[in-house]
Amino acid sequence: LRGMWLAGIDFSNTDLSNADLSFANLRGANFVGAKLENTNFQTASISGAVFEDVKFSASSARLLEVKRKNSRSRYLRR
Repeated sequence: LRGMWLAGIDFSNTDLSNADLSFANLRGANFVGAKLENTNFQTASISGAVFEDVKFSASSARLLEVKRKNSRSRYLRR
C-alpha cells in the first residue's frame, strides 16, 4: 500500500497491522475501529482522515499524534 492513492477509502474494522502506508494519500479515509498495530504512516497524507476507536501500537500512535497537529484529522486515543 506504500505510496498508493487511497483517499476516501473505508478501512473501518480492517486489520492493517504491519502495513506500510508510508507516502500514501489517505485524505478523508475512514479508520474507525481499525487495527493499526505497527502500521507505518511515515510521510502519509492524513488530512481529513478519521481515526476513532482504533487499536494501534505506541509507535503508530506517536507518528499519528505528530501528523495530527498539522492536519484536520479526527484522532482519538483508544
